Amino acid sequence: MNKRSVHIIILVLSIILILSVTISYMQENTDIYDKKEVSICVDHPIPLDEFIKDVKVNPNFTEHNKTTVKWLESLKGNYIVFPSEDAYFILTESDAVKLPIRNESHTTIYDICDCYVKEKKSLGPKMNKIILISDVDFITEDEDYIDID
Repeated sequence: MNKRSVHIIILVLSIILILSVTISYMQENTDIYDKKEVSICVDHPIPLDEFIKDVKVNPNFTEHNKTTVKWLESLKGNYIVFPSEDAYFILTESDAVKLPIRNESHTTIYDICDCYVKEKKSLGPKMNKIILISDVDFITEDEDYIDID
């Protein structure tokens, strides 16, 4: 083989490698590029700084991911945390006001909305995910009634 053939083979292999890494990355992060429908429990939203303090001191969070907490602390602006069944949704204050919030003791209210998922982080083993969302468009509300005897 001459030098030119070796260079062409190396170039082709490099292009294939770059394409495969790019496609793999895009498949893992498709939520970031497409609007998704999510269900957010809007019963008890809390400011991000209060949530961070709770994670640091509450015994339920003893095995929290310190890198994720540092990332939360690095978020600039006013954010609100909505603790839901399987995730903690983080929204800017301007997106949070788009969701109707009612605090009623006999129901659990979920707002269904379309949004972009900007980041997903692990809070720690056996803990809910942290999901940063943006561009929220409210669709509807779903109520789960609690039996009070």
